[in-house]
Amino acid sequence: MGVGRWEIAFGKGVDWGRVVVVSGYKRDLITIDQICLEVEFEDGTWVGYHEDMPEWGELLERLPGLLPGFPVQGEWYGDVMLPPFETCETLLWRRPEV
Repeated sequence: MGVGRWEIAFGKGVDWGRVVVVSGYKRDLITIDQICLEVEFEDGTWVGYHEDMPEWGELLERLPGLLPGFPVQGEWYGDVMLPPFETCETLLWRRPEV
């Protein structure tokens, strides 16, 4: 995976038309887990979002409209959330080949 960064605000400067893959996973923070999304672009760079960001809920609501075919939260969240303290990396969306 290429160079990336953690976003501080939902969608700030993100060109959703360049997205190729979105993955969900958990980070083990010792006493709790943190649900994360990683958005990868055509050039191999990525941005990350996590559930403690203020606009996390908005991101989850808007992704199906930004990326056609992206599953709604109820279709994938449990796969990433359980079991506890496991990474549970899950491919959530891949841009269709043209």
